[in-house]
Amino acid sequence: MLGRAVSALAGAGARVSSPVPPSGFDELFELHLDMVLAAVAYNVPEPPPATATHRGWLARAEDRARVRQAWAHWFAEYDVLLCPVTAMPAFPHDQEGDIGTRTLDIDGEQRPHMTTVGWCGLFSVLGLPSVVMPVGFTSGGLPVGVQVVAPYLNDHTAVTFARLAAEVLGGSVPPPG
Repeated sequence: MLGRAVSALAGAGARVSSPVPPSGFDELFELHLDMVLAAVAYNVPEPPPATATHRGWLARAEDRARVRQAWAHWFAEYDVLLCPVTAMPAFPHDQEGDIGTRTLDIDGEQRPHMTTVGWCGLFSVLGLPSVVMPVGFTSGGLPVGVQVVAPYLNDHTAVTFARLAAEVLGGSVPPPG
């Protein structure tokens, strides 16, 4: 779905490329989890080893600053990054248990619900603004969106891109009923 949206945007005149981001998913996801779990450590039985001490948290904060700088250099070349919002399209609403105990079926495999927040957390831990915009529907009619990530303090860039892209991609469609 993301590829189709990118092709449509390119066809409308957007300059599109497939650059390598300055940090990988796994590195950013680990940083996100370490920082978030440290922030809520009072509610977590065992904080992650990387941030279990103040010194550990400061080390991870330095890692975050280094990664932020890498993204700042990357965004000197690119206006926005388009990436997934979650690992799957919309899923049935479930209030059983909590986010730590819920699971979801992803491609026939039960996976922890927490794994679905990865893509959004990658950029929020760095303070990079993002906007989620609709790009279409699955064959089953479920909505699919993409995340538009912009440089630090450039919220207007993400919002403007999403507004202009909606003119090409069709924007949102109200849910049935």
